[in-house]
Amino acid sequence: MLHMLAAFPWVQPIASPEAAIQTVALDDVAGAVAAAIAGDTPIGFEGDLVETQAHSLRDVVAAVRHWLGFQPASLELKLPDFAMTAISKIADALSRLGWQSPLRSTSVRVLTEGVRGEPADLTIFGLSSPSSLYQTLSNIPAGAQARLFARMALLMPLILVCLSLFWLTSGIVGLARVNEAAVVLEDVGWSTGMAVASVVFWSLVDMAIGVAFLIRRYVRRACWTAVAVSLFYLLAATIAVPALWLDPLGPLIKVVPSILLALVARAALDTR
Repeated sequence: MLHMLAAFPWVQPIASPEAAIQTVALDDVAGAVAAAIAGDTPIGFEGDLVETQAHSLRDVVAAVRHWLGFQPASLELKLPDFAMTAISKIADALSRLGWQSPLRSTSVRVLTEGVRGEPADLTIFGLSSPSSLYQTLSNIPAGAQARLFARMALLMPLILVCLSLFWLTSGIVGLARVNEAAVVLEDVGWSTGMAVASVVFWSLVDMAIGVAFLIRRYVRRACWTAVAVSLFYLLAATIAVPALWLDPLGPLIKVVPSILLALVARAALDTR
């Protein structure tokens, strides 16, 4: 979530910017666990592994933004509660399709309420105090790959929605205007029955691909299927209706960007 928020260009959307957050470095957690296993902490000891100072969510996002090397936001866009409620409800619904969004209602509620604790004095056990937010970030170099990950985390939902709408719209329009679409094949010698059947079949294929882009377990196969079907369309159209390449609206040329976008989506899925 922090990567996605920090990757927004120019503006900084945020909800509950004053929510108090205390962070802890993973190294500090690992060190405390190792000490407990080694018996360096007494049995039954309880303590919160958090930094001493609390930060507002606004400051945490700004720190992550600076750590990633992005320019400070020119404008803060505070999202109202009803907007975050709607977004979290959508994220909850998408979880039924397998998408584990950081914007689900539980995560949003926890951040809104704040993440606070009473810092434990670990120095009495020979451990160092938990690192502050800024110390933690300074100990983790953020290179180009971190910035790319943040940007792709932000763009990935938009890419998948775009691909899904592209294929769903293609299939729906094909079914809605099946006779008009079939005329293109009839003009090059196909019978009416074969032309209509072909349009209906491939429209259903397009719609199936569009649905698959929305389901997490099928999205990888949807990417490859979209590429394969697009290449088939280009090859078949080049053989059967080559004049479409010169169509002023460029129906075949527009297929090429969709192929590249599907390949980008497939590569980005490996980073999630």
